[in-house]
Amino acid sequence: MSYVLHLWRHPVPVSSEDARATLHDLRQQLSFSPDAAAGQLLEAIASALPPEGAPEDYWTEIPEPDPFALVQSLSPDVAELEAVLPVIERVARQLGWVIFDPQSGEVHTPSGRVMGPRGSAAAVADVPVPPDLDTSPSARSRWVQQSLEPLFVQRGWRKVRGEFWFKKKLPVGEALVYSDMVRDTLHHGVWIRLALPSHL
Repeated sequence: MSYVLHLWRHPVPVSSEDARATLHDLRQQLSFSPDAAAGQLLEAIASALPPEGAPEDYWTEIPEPDPFALVQSLSPDVAELEAVLPVIERVARQLGWVIFDPQSGEVHTPSGRVMGPRGSAAAVADVPVPPDLDTSPSARSRWVQQSLEPLFVQRGWRKVRGEFWFKKKLPVGEALVYSDMVRDTLHHGVWIRLALPSHL
């Protein structure tokens, strides 16, 4: 299974549907002047990836800049999305690139907006770790929950207390994100509670 992201600098789309149309239009156009921005983008992404991995670990196909293309397409390895996607999003925002993710339908703009099939929201800012953070499991667990709260709330989840962090109503019941910090390991997952008709 492959995963592909498309990046360009302008125009900035106003919706997910507009991004699809813009991508199609840009692919039909040719640039006759080489642009060094593509190389700068890929170089910045490469330098920001975790240093413990080799370049081929993060990509299904190691990206090469095309200075004549209006769209740069990247194929991060599916197993490394958790490490690669935040880096691409951060670097693209800093350097003024639009990201279109056709898998989710989301568009990330240089201004920090995230637009999807269901609307738009502000991008979640990186939460710095305070130098005096209590390193006990409970304190770290609370910090992680607080850091994730804006991301979940803007997508319709509600913060709750205890082992369950967030809750969301579904057409067939509810979903709950649970977590448990044990020493240095955060155990987490999603529970789906189905509300089935009585005859089922």
